[in-house]
Amino acid sequence: TLIDGYCKAGNPEKTFKVREQMEADNINPNLVTFNTLLKGMFKARMVEDAENVLKEMKDHGFVPDAFTFSILFDGYSSNEKAEAALGVYETAVDSGVKMNAYTCSILLNALCKEGKTEKAEEILGR
Repeated sequence: TLIDGYCKAGNPEKTFKVREQMEADNINPNLVTFNTLLKGMFKARMVEDAENVLKEMKDHGFVPDAFTFSILFDGYSSNEKAEAALGVYETAVDSGVKMNAYTCSILLNALCKEGKTEKAEEILGR
C-alpha cells in the first residue's frame, strides 16, 4: 500500500526506499508488489528501472500474468516504446501465455499510436 501511494504520488525514490526496507525486514515481495513497482517506474518514465523490476520479479520466481502484461504494454506505450511492447508480446506468445482482450487492446493501441498498424492487424488476426 505504501509503495502504491508513493508510485501514485510520482515519488520513485521513496518507493525504492520502502522496497529496500522490506528487504531489510525480510519481507518478501509478491506479484502485486512487483506489478505496483512496474507501474510506478513507467509512470515516472523510468523504463530501465521498470525493466530491472521485471527481471527481479522473474528472479524471485514470479511469472507475469495478464495484469503484468497490461502494465508492460501500457508503460511501453506511454513511453513511446511500441517495439519493446511488441518484444514482450512475442515472448509471451512463445511461452504459451494467454492474454485477455483488454491486454491485447493495450498492445494494439500502442502499435497504432506509433503508426505500426500493419503489425497491429497481424496480431489482431492471431
